[in-house]
Amino acid sequence: MKVGVIGNCQARGVARSVAALIPGAEVDIIHAAKIGRYTPEQRQGAAERLAKCELVLAQHPEHDLAGPLGQVALSSKVRVVPFPYIAVTGFHPDCTYVAGPSGRLRGPLGEYHSAICTAAFQLGLSERRATALFNAYVYAGASYAQQIARASDSLQRDTGRLGYDFSRFVAAGTVYMHTINHPKADIIHDMTRQALAQAGLPTREAPVPEDELAKGPGWPLYPELARRINHEGETTFRTQDGESMALEDFIAASYQVMREAGGPLRSMTVDRVRRFLEKEVVLPEPAASLEGDLA
Repeated sequence: MKVGVIGNCQARGVARSVAALIPGAEVDIIHAAKIGRYTPEQRQGAAERLAKCELVLAQHPEHDLAGPLGQVALSSKVRVVPFPYIAVTGFHPDCTYVAGPSGRLRGPLGEYHSAICTAAFQLGLSERRATALFNAYVYAGASYAQQIARASDSLQRDTGRLGYDFSRFVAAGTVYMHTINHPKADIIHDMTRQALAQAGLPTREAPVPEDELAKGPGWPLYPELARRINHEGETTFRTQDGESMALEDFIAASYQVMREAGGPLRSMTVDRVRRFLEKEVVLPEPAASLEGDLA
């Protein structure tokens, strides 16, 4: 059996699970992020490849593209079952994207940045003072505490519209995200099983495949937030290369990237955190200490 998968960075995990759940299945992956660079001929060729499949699992709304790879066009040639885009910010409310002069800023965790760290940099605080801002008071003032309490609300609402149910992960209090949009392999596996069930295909019991996204960036669940959902939490980050990085080292590396950006940094999340810090937290820093820390 040939199954097509079209989607973002979660598509490879779906493809692995299809292969595990349906013995002998051949899987053809189309990465949505690359489609924007396709020529019209390449789009048509990709559509023709998918049309030869018995089923296409298409990520919603990432796959909803114009032309032959659009949902309507694909559905006229092959059975299409949409699967959700799993994105949950509640476990990692400090994780955000930051735009620099040349587009999205890239740092030690790829395009993921800390709103607290970025706001501290914009306010001219030293790396030492930025590190001290990672505490329960700042998390509460920045509305992080409220976000952790309703971490899975949007997941249940948005995926339910497509006929998916992840309540067992929510009920178990599982932290099922590596970052705000990189799910862990177990929830991707369960999503794939549900997608194949929607297609009426029998599946076998199969272990969760290797978690490929665990080799890339990972954001910690801060201890003060983790306690709210009965977890221990940590402040160790996982870099783009899968290496562990302590909070102090992450801040130092992030500051260096921001210094080198050479222009304004933009993020609505950072703006909100910075306004709180300006109003409630930041006091003038002794000049000698500031100069020493920023030297």
